[in-house]
Amino acid sequence: MKFAQMAKRVFLFVMVNILVMITITTVLHFLRVGNYFPRGGLAGLAVFCLVWGFAGAIIRCCSRG
Repeated sequence: MKFAQMAKRVFLFVMVNILVMITITTVLHFLRVGNYFPRGGLAGLAVFCLVWGFAGAIIRCCSRG
């Protein structure tokens, strides 16, 4: 695979995960879900979801072969 193709793939991978996190964070903010978490708990949840999303995408990408 050429470097440009690989760079495009990685860029799109990162951007999709970031956009999903922004969307989830925005929806939870408007629903005021953060009121049910201790201070900073919503940020911790967002980081956990980001790591989980990256790990799942990497596993799926690597298992395709």
